[in-house]
Amino acid sequence: MSDEYLFISDCHLDASRPEVTAMLANFLETRAVTARYVYILGDLFEVWLGDDDPAPEQQHVIGLLRQLGQNTDLFFMAGNRDFLLGKAFADANNITLLDEPHSGGFVRGLAGRRRSCTRAAACHRITASAWAKY
Repeated sequence: MSDEYLFISDCHLDASRPEVTAMLANFLETRAVTARYVYILGDLFEVWLGDDDPAPEQQHVIGLLRQLGQNTDLFFMAGNRDFLLGKAFADANNITLLDEPHSGGFVRGLAGRRRSCTRAAACHRITASAWAKY
């Protein structure tokens, strides 16, 4: 395992887009296992109704996150689609929740970059091409 940091965001996992779920599953099983830190910067799910919702269509990815979190430090910053993801989910799946924004430092910088990236069409093209290899 390296001291590498990996970042993912805006996957918007949904049963209507199984190809995205399959790409993320492949990423979690192959690429992410080599990293020491994985940051999920919001909107992992298209909709998260709360930690008490079983989300059956997402159980495969949730299981992969739980497994990855046994050896990799996982961090999650909620987006506008999954802001109800809470402590119960995080604790059950080896994830550390990050509040947004922090007063300065690394996480605040991530939050700002995420916001500016979501507004830029070029960023989406780069993100899409990066996902293509997974």
